[in-house]
Amino acid sequence: MTNKQVRFCQEYLVDLNGKRAAIRAGYSEKSASASGRYNLRQADVRQVIAQKMEQLGQDAEGGARQVIKELQRIAFCDPAVLLKQDAEGLPVLDDLAGRDGALAAVAQLKQGKTGIDVKFYDKLKALELLGRHFGMFSERENGEDEGKVEILDDVRAPS
Repeated sequence: MTNKQVRFCQEYLVDLNGKRAAIRAGYSEKSASASGRYNLRQADVRQVIAQKMEQLGQDAEGGARQVIKELQRIAFCDPAVLLKQDAEGLPVLDDLAGRDGALAAVAQLKQGKTGIDVKFYDKLKALELLGRHFGMFSERENGEDEGKVEILDDVRAPS
């Protein structure tokens, strides 16, 4: 393997994007897509990436699970779980709201004039990060569709 390919392997682990990894590894921006695809087809490059991913998975398994769990709490939080009404009908924080992890979705709580003001973390961003982690999206590499995301459907018709 060349020094650039070794660097490509390291950079690929950052975001699992061949084009961006190629650019960061020193390949030309014009040829980065082709260089990324070429490198990912090389057996020795694939082997190094697989070994490093396995090692990272073992090293960071607990941390990665925790990150995914927190993202899931943000992405799938039902705000109604957090609040209840007091005797006067004003919204107040439910004492039991933390039991299902719903408080993880709360970025800020403060007392307002008419009850509690609740600011949530970005639900769409959490869904996007989870989707990317689970490989649900595919970035297109041609110029016109650059930056757009395609949702992949893994449902297959019966054979």
